Amino acid sequence: MNEAARAPKGRGVYWMRRLANIGFGIAMLYLVYIVAVLVMAARTNASFEGQELGEFQFSQIAAGASVVSAQGSLAPDESLLGEKRVVILWATWCAPCHALLADLKEEVLAGRIKPEVITAVSVAEPEADVRAYLQKTPLPFRVALDPSGELAKRMKLAATPTVVFLDQTGVIESVSTGSFRVATKIIEFFKADAPR
Repeated sequence: MNEAARAPKGRGVYWMRRLANIGFGIAMLYLVYIVAVLVMAARTNASFEGQELGEFQFSQIAAGASVVSAQGSLAPDESLLGEKRVVILWATWCAPCHALLADLKEEVLAGRIKPEVITAVSVAEPEADVRAYLQKTPLPFRVALDPSGELAKRMKLAATPTVVFLDQTGVIESVSTGSFRVATKIIEFFKADAPR
């Protein structure tokens, strides 16, 4: 029996092929959209280099594995003066954010990164959602809530996760949007000036 005789035929097969082509087209459009967002975010992020993050009030949601509420500021306290820090803008619905936070949790628990130098700021989400996430996945570093999205607006947030790298004086060294190699960038950022 030849191959042409065995190939499926009919109206159903025709429409399945059409739908597959439409699905491929939609996937390609989405890919183009993601690339465009990341390119625009990179341009915006570059404009923040050399600036100060500024004062920002937040509600602290987690300290270690416990769930507590407190007021705070992203300005470093006395014990962190002269330390590099990162601020991560994230969301509970963002799968790449979950992966990044899990990687950082592993680094902190292994003692390779100090927990005090990481602040994860949940952007414009209900406190109940953040608390529920933290009860399932406790994090060993400071988690803050920005319910109005004030910091996200200031940073012209295009996507999550976005990581703000602060030098020893609190000035923005760089900003990175997207999850590609960002955990590695954070680790390298802290290792760069570490004593050998």
